[in-house]
Amino acid sequence: MTADDDAVVRATACDLLGVLSGRHDDVQGDVATALIALAVTEVDDDVQWSIARALGATHDGRAVTALVDLAGHADSDVRFQAALSLPLVLTVSDSGAGVAALIALCADDDPEVRNWATFGLGWTRAIDGDDVRQALSLFDAVHAQRPDLDIAIFGERCEVGLWLGACRRPGGGSGRPLWSWFEA
Repeated sequence: MTADDDAVVRATACDLLGVLSGRHDDVQGDVATALIALAVTEVDDDVQWSIARALGATHDGRAVTALVDLAGHADSDVRFQAALSLPLVLTVSDSGAGVAALIALCADDDPEVRNWATFGLGWTRAIDGDDVRQALSLFDAVHAQRPDLDIAIFGERCEVGLWLGACRRPGGGSGRPLWSWFEA
């Protein structure tokens, strides 16, 4: 099905592989291998969206390269799925392109991509470093520069991501700037 001429069939196949992978750990490696191979040649936006979504369900670190490529996609919906899936496949040993892509998505033009990338970066304890901490500490600066941010959405995802990021990392610093949002 992933080789079908019809993009709808390929997208559906990817969606089904993601569901299968989410329910059966024993096939995650095989599913990741198939999706990674498909990602190299696929050009349809809807199929690429499904690939990004399904790769997250594999929890396979080999998916990072494909998701990094999808994180740079012109379609914000594809970038959104990459932002959701990257934290699910990052490992302690991944301190390179996957982390850099997630940090870049934190400054995406699309507010949903930004919000979920920031949440994912804070939520993923497996990754840490000065660049990650710097990205998580930019809450006030980002909000000042981006007045278009919906505070309710930002509060729902980014603030929780930032709070988790600070709380989950040793020496995460003061929670006072974030606490001020809850006191208001």
